[in-house]
Amino acid sequence: MFKNPLIYDKMLMGGNMKDELRRGIILLIVVLLILAAVWITTDVLKGRLGNNTNASETTSSNDASFSNMIMLSKVFNIKDSEYKVLFYSNSNMTSALESTVKLYDSSNNDIKLYKINYDEAINSKVLGDSDNKDATSSSELKVKDVTLITIKDNKITSYITDYNEILSALE
Repeated sequence: MFKNPLIYDKMLMGGNMKDELRRGIILLIVVLLILAAVWITTDVLKGRLGNNTNASETTSSNDASFSNMIMLSKVFNIKDSEYKVLFYSNSNMTSALESTVKLYDSSNNDIKLYKINYDEAINSKVLGDSDNKDATSSSELKVKDVTLITIKDNKITSYITDYNEILSALE
């Protein structure tokens, strides 16, 4: 067929190189699509799609942008000897509560305030039909509505469920 075997070899190599290049590009596109799908899935599962948050500040898209957000599992594992934890939902976050919390955070209080949004799936286990004021672990802790607790030396010393009392305690 071909009189010169070198030309035939060059044609084969040229064809193979084109095929390899095309396969490489397709493989690169598939890998990028898989990585994008994993990234999007991870963000959706974390409930953070569309939010600019970091690991210490996880909030929902309708949520106030609070600092010191924690997960329910961390309530009794904080290193501070005394601290407060506010349990809230987007539905019970009023502008008065939001501004009081932000003001508390911006002032130099000796007792740090942590927040838990129980609308988030990972924190929803805290919701119950009755309050458990004597909890000693995160798994025992139950709240019915917006609640402010104070923990000192890993024990609940204050448990406030009245909205106005919570506002007063944070002023």
